[in-house]
Amino acid sequence: MKNKLLLLPLILLTPFMHSDDLYNGLITAKQLWFYGSVSVLFIVTSIVILVKRITSLRINLVDLSVLFFYLYFFVRSLTTSYTPILHNQKFLNWTILVIMYFIIRFTLAGSSTGNEKTENKSCTLVNNQLIRFIIWIILLTGLVEAIWGLLQLYGFRQSFNSNFKITGSFFNPAPYALYLAAVFPMALGVWLNSSGLRAQSAGEESSSGRRAQSAGEESSLGLRARFRGLTLTPGIFIMVLARYLSLITLLAIILVLPATMIRASWLGIVAGSAVALNYRYGLLRKAGAMLTSPARKVFVIACAILITALSVTGLYYLKKGSSTGKLLIWEVTLGKIVEKPLFGHGTGRFEAEYNNWQAEYFKSHTEEMDGPKGMAAGNTKYCFNEYLEMASELGLIGLLLFLAVIASICFGINTGANDNRMTREALMTINDGRRPNDAKQMTPAGQMTFSILIPSLVSLLVMALISFPFYTLPTLIIFFLLLSIISSRVKEISAKNLIGPSVLRGLIKAAAFFILLPVSVLLFFMARQQYKAYYAFDESVMLYQIGSYEESCGSFSEVYKHMKYNGPYLQYYGKALLLAGRYEESIAMYERAKNYTGDEMLYCSLGDACKALKRYKEAEEAYLHASYMVPHKLYPLYLLAILYEETEQEEKAVAVAKKVLNKKVKVESEATEEIKATVKKIFQKYQTKTITSK
Repeated sequence: MKNKLLLLPLILLTPFMHSDDLYNGLITAKQLWFYGSVSVLFIVTSIVILVKRITSLRINLVDLSVLFFYLYFFVRSLTTSYTPILHNQKFLNWTILVIMYFIIRFTLAGSSTGNEKTENKSCTLVNNQLIRFIIWIILLTGLVEAIWGLLQLYGFRQSFNSNFKITGSFFNPAPYALYLAAVFPMALGVWLNSSGLRAQSAGEESSSGRRAQSAGEESSLGLRARFRGLTLTPGIFIMVLARYLSLITLLAIILVLPATMIRASWLGIVAGSAVALNYRYGLLRKAGAMLTSPARKVFVIACAILITALSVTGLYYLKKGSSTGKLLIWEVTLGKIVEKPLFGHGTGRFEAEYNNWQAEYFKSHTEEMDGPKGMAAGNTKYCFNEYLEMASELGLIGLLLFLAVIASICFGINTGANDNRMTREALMTINDGRRPNDAKQMTPAGQMTFSILIPSLVSLLVMALISFPFYTLPTLIIFFLLLSIISSRVKEISAKNLIGPSVLRGLIKAAAFFILLPVSVLLFFMARQQYKAYYAFDESVMLYQIGSYEESCGSFSEVYKHMKYNGPYLQYYGKALLLAGRYEESIAMYERAKNYTGDEMLYCSLGDACKALKRYKEAEEAYLHASYMVPHKLYPLYLLAILYEETEQEEKAVAVAKKVLNKKVKVESEATEEIKATVKKIFQKYQTKTITSK
């Protein structure tokens, strides 16, 4: 049953997937690989469920909180406008990962197979080896990514984005840095806990000896080697490798991460590392023991506040424009949360709606358009705060249910710390061969799981405050892996078996089988279908880029059935129709695209199509909306000035021309110089005409 988790490395290869044959291949290939690898896991799991006997099923508070969150998430996705759930990328990813959570959780909890009397003796060891295996694979992915970034930094490999020197296997340094920051605390936890190898070796040697003696397999003990005083069993060999792997991974990430200039990753590493160090050395306990007087407490609190304030100020001014932009996004998003506080705007709607929200903000705050906020505004797909984004999409109910998942983990850890505390004496007791009271003590691996995985989880949750770790699929996979493994070590609500009569066991097996098998088949065919669609999409874009607009329109139309809910596709198709002179069709395509994406170029092109059909009022509205979306951009105002000139609206043309000529340019370029030169001619034309008429 547990061997199916050996398929997890397939899923953990997701970050490295990319393709030059697919549209947006760095992201699309990752998504399609994820579908395919998960479908394999689900098929194998469904077969195992059908074949194996289920004898027990125990749940904990984390399971319940995940289930309640997902049920709400599912209902809210069903009621989300415009996008059916099978075309809602966020819904699909979260659904797949929730199913994966329960598979890993119950597998590692030993809830599925066999005789429990024999399973109690061997199940823990197998689970521990699986957890080590998963941790090892995650560390390897982090190491490969770090080396990839170093090669890019020193010019041995090209990055995947011409605007940045370091991107790893991602398109942008931000998701790359967030992934490394999620792996770093795990690597640190492995390294800090590697000092327990000798004690664990003694324990495994003792237990292995007893198993060998009872089975008459004493000769197998001769296969073990010695390494620096350790008995080199397979499990210890893996941990020795993991120790040095973790050290190399730490060093590689430390070398590459500062060059990314992603502040959220730095904060995540600091927070996660602090938790890892506290687990290892009891820093909070020692600090509490030192603060014996009120004066010391006041001094330490004052120093902590001062250091925090200086750090926040320094990080703010390190990239002031970016910080101002994030504050603007949060302000706009909070305003939209207030509009629909309970249920939000719908699953996955932030990416489609935010730029329109930003345009509405500047329409009602015109004084901000030429100020710092207007200069910092840009097209964005994410909120740079996962909690605010979740509240905007799912409402406060959805956010509170998600926070309940996090709270249940904290409660489970605290319960484990109080009821199942592992002291060094308890560790030695276990390793000396005396079984602990299962209700009183946590196993060493259970405590070690917390000390290695909790720091990475904390890192992700901290980064979620100022970035988008859940938007990027590889980091979202890491989050659910951490959640499932940690949950498998959390105290269960009841020791009683929730599975009673054999009829009930059969129903549970049948339900699991008939959920997993169709989902796995659906994912496989979805991946196959989307591969063909994105391949054709990429070919259509190539035809568009070489100027074969009519031919590209035909190519775009062939995949419309499969891509009609994809915003970038609809926008490209609309532009191709516009340049081919098919203005009515172009307007219809842009109107549909507005439901799934939004940026100033979409509205500028929509305005061009309306202007070509002499629908000047609609064109004016589109250009104005585009100008409010990103106030520092000159192009929408340029198009507006041209429109007013062609329709002989002199006063409006002069007013817009003045605005363009007086507007501060964020990035000087040949395009901005040409725009200003053209607008200046319009201004001088009407100025000369006014003087002549006088």
